[in-house]
Amino acid sequence: MPDSETSYENTLGPYLSEDGEIDPVTNEPFSIRNIRHIIRDTVTCNLKIIPSALALAGTDFELTTELVGASMSGSAEHKLAIFHRIRNVVDELKNDFDIIIMDGTPSLGILPLNIVFASDVLVVPVPTESNDFASTMTFCDLYREHCSTFLENFGDYIKLPEVLFMPTRYSSSEQNSTSGSAFVLDQIRNTFGKDCMFSVIRRHDAVVSNLTLLRRTAFQVNAKDAGISREALAKAIQNFSEAFDEILKRTLLSK
Repeated sequence: MPDSETSYENTLGPYLSEDGEIDPVTNEPFSIRNIRHIIRDTVTCNLKIIPSALALAGTDFELTTELVGASMSGSAEHKLAIFHRIRNVVDELKNDFDIIIMDGTPSLGILPLNIVFASDVLVVPVPTESNDFASTMTFCDLYREHCSTFLENFGDYIKLPEVLFMPTRYSSSEQNSTSGSAFVLDQIRNTFGKDCMFSVIRRHDAVVSNLTLLRRTAFQVNAKDAGISREALAKAIQNFSEAFDEILKRTLLSK
């Protein structure tokens, strides 16, 4: 649980800033070469995590302040380095893992852009609702503008990832359908074409609500113990598995 079971020192935050803080474990300034000691095991075999915390918002502010200073000094190398802090972390760890997944906020601040420039593929969830689709289009416009600016200033030093758009929260039933869900799904597919995933994450409100309280995923519980119907849980597992398999095939296995 963020903040209640983690602290700022257990996150990426201290390793992304250059303020000279001392790591209480190593008694040295925070260094990427020591980052493995904040990696934690999870209840899932072979799945590890670096936790997050609300204090990372402060890291984003620190990096923004550093970027302003670098812009005033005219140092292009320093400016570029600020956007590659997370990429440096990934470079340090990439030989330890088959897949590294980073979960960022749906914004284009310094930290989310760090994630973009450290990634091979971005998976963008797009709820099949009109307002969310409109927000995604605005996000794409801003992303394109940002990328054009970065390419203009840094050229080949910037590597842009592939982008996959994943339709979510879809329901075709009259009882549970969101506003114009099928219509919005068609708009998403027509807009993003081959970059839109074939798999669609459907609404599994009863399943997700219960699992959030249990702090478990659909793959980690028995239906009876979670107070979920066996049929609903099976449908959710099948749906999530199909989406994961498509991401895997279209990204890692296609290389």
